[in-house]
Amino acid sequence: MVTSYEYVSPTYSIKQFNESTYSVTKFKHSGLPSMISHDKDEIKENESKMENAFSRARSMIKQYGLCNDWDYFVTLTLDPKKYNRYELGKFKTDLIRFACDIRKKYKKLNSRRLSFVFVPENHKDGAWHMHGLLYGLPECAVSEFIKGVHPDYLVDNGFLNWKDYADKFGFVSLGIIRDKVGTVLYTTKYINKDIKALSDMKGEHLYMASRPLKTAEKVADVYGNYAELDSRLTEHYRFCSTGLVFNENWVFPQQFNEDCEETPLFGEYKPYKLPTQEFRPETIDPSVQMNVFEMCDKRVWV
Repeated sequence: MVTSYEYVSPTYSIKQFNESTYSVTKFKHSGLPSMISHDKDEIKENESKMENAFSRARSMIKQYGLCNDWDYFVTLTLDPKKYNRYELGKFKTDLIRFACDIRKKYKKLNSRRLSFVFVPENHKDGAWHMHGLLYGLPECAVSEFIKGVHPDYLVDNGFLNWKDYADKFGFVSLGIIRDKVGTVLYTTKYINKDIKALSDMKGEHLYMASRPLKTAEKVADVYGNYAELDSRLTEHYRFCSTGLVFNENWVFPQQFNEDCEETPLFGEYKPYKLPTQEFRPETIDPSVQMNVFEMCDKRVWV
């Protein structure tokens, strides 16, 4: 086995989402000379690539989610009478075209550009649906579900309908976002091994995002180990650990920069209480949504 030492890699990377919100990523096996193994037998190449893809996708969704404005957490399903629910590629292609058509349709009525981040998910029977974040629909495009026509659960819990999508694809539910951070973090949890089916579909991505969307700015590479930064890490993966930092000012990343002449003392901060595993944004299970198709053949979408 041949191992080469090429450079010293940083231990942490700090990115800024807005004026008081940062992310901290700690890389495992970092802070030492980076070792590159040339013995491919020691690495499960495909597994490593997939895990890296998961990590990148979670990072990008977190950036898109926290750096941009969103109105709704959305769940999109396909009506089997209108679409092949098992053909993800066509669903994604047609969904992008649909978004472009919607922008044109409401261009004169809406100054806000339709934006989205969608994550595909497998239903138990292998069919595809999507969850994600949506911004920019005009009020005239959204309507309340109607008691007696739609399930009481949708009406009683304040879910909203998007008729344009329902007419073309199938069932949709929009839940008004009341906890942006919690909803964004919940969305990243869809990037997991349950969508490993995507790894067998060459060219398919783990998520869809409209353009342009704002992303986080890297503000510091940190070398060495800091207990203060370690205390901010809340999510742990194979190759790195990550955490969000709230209510800090611009000085925060500089406190770990050895090039600074002075190192300010840490100020008091009130960390955001991360949502528990039970946290769910305003949405319903796709299984419940699919039952809408089976309720009666006289359903009306308004």
